[in-house]
Amino acid sequence: MHPMQSIGRPGNMALSVGAQSWLADVERRDQQDVWASIHSSVLGVLPSWRNGLALECAIRLDDTTYAGEAHVVEQFGERIHLRLVKETLRPERRAFLRVLGGFEVHYRTPHREGFGTCFDLSAGGMRIRIEADVEPQAAITLWFRLPGEDVPIRTEGIVLRVDDPDDGHPGRFVGVKFASLRPSDGVRIAAFCQPD
Repeated sequence: MHPMQSIGRPGNMALSVGAQSWLADVERRDQQDVWASIHSSVLGVLPSWRNGLALECAIRLDDTTYAGEAHVVEQFGERIHLRLVKETLRPERRAFLRVLGGFEVHYRTPHREGFGTCFDLSAGGMRIRIEADVEPQAAITLWFRLPGEDVPIRTEGIVLRVDDPDDGHPGRFVGVKFASLRPSDGVRIAAFCQPD
């Protein structure tokens, strides 16, 4: 059965346009329609999206994360109605359980330093969207705070994959494998990634 053919318990999702991502709580879903409540950014800002806008999304439903495309049907403030393009949805299979990101990440490469957005996270690494050019196998240093925590995590990493999104916005998706994560930080991330 296709995941959109069943109505299960609500989940959560990350929505991305360009280099910006937002988390949202799924309140209701019916077939390929999803109604959700968007979390504001750390500065209290909510996106304002026009009807019909195509978004990249990752949605966690029934203990499985799917990635694909969604179109805005209607938005009222933090409430949004989305239609998932079910033909684009695919399960995300990873060695570690992954969760949706949506938080800021400070990065440094040999040639650039800046901020990006975490799109998903596991105890083994993360996928971030940044506006820097970086090549696979490049060294990268990351600093970030897990949502709800004050103590930052710093780790060295290796860029495993770089993907150019096809949404016309600047930025690249960069898959990073953690290379020198402290064991205590690995435990924190693993605990954060566990389902409720």
